[in-house]
Amino acid sequence: MTEATALLLSMRTPDGISDAEFDAWIHDEHFPERIRISGFQTTLRYENKTGTPQSLCLYDVDDISVLRGPEYAAVSGANLSPWSRRMNAVSSAHWRFTGIRSPESPDEPIAGSHENVVQILMVRWQGVSERRDRAHAAVVQSAVEDVPGVDRIRLFVGENGVGFDYVAVVESSIALPVDVTSAGRFDTDSDKCDFAQTFVPVASPNS
Repeated sequence: MTEATALLLSMRTPDGISDAEFDAWIHDEHFPERIRISGFQTTLRYENKTGTPQSLCLYDVDDISVLRGPEYAAVSGANLSPWSRRMNAVSSAHWRFTGIRSPESPDEPIAGSHENVVQILMVRWQGVSERRDRAHAAVVQSAVEDVPGVDRIRLFVGENGVGFDYVAVVESSIALPVDVTSAGRFDTDSDKCDFAQTFVPVASPNS
């Protein structure tokens, strides 16, 4: 398998629809559409048990050009299906990120998976004025290096039009302690962490 060097992330809370419809959209339309695109390696879903947003989806892709290519354009943006448009219309707390693996990422750029993962921690810094990969990698490493169960840390950076957003994905083989979601523990000297929450994997109905 080609090394995955980029990430697409989407968080949302589906409002005003049943869990059954949201599940059906994810597993019957949305994920199958994405995994058919050349360069998409994973379609992984997680659920927030303690807060919002409720749903987190991660997509490992070969490289960032996949998300700028014609196959992805054919099922995104102006070309979203009616069902996908409906899901966007009834979702709150919706946030989307695209980025590349930071060269300072503590762990290797292999694709993520649900295998042996009991919980993940997603950490975010928005509106960073300039690239400070080393500082963000170091603060995550320091914050979780002694936490039992942590198996892998991946760090990604993406442009947001006025600067950069950073996302760290921390995978654990056991449930993480509650205090790991204190956003302040991930503040760097220059950048304030604005999001740190845990999610549990949601298995595909066909797995």
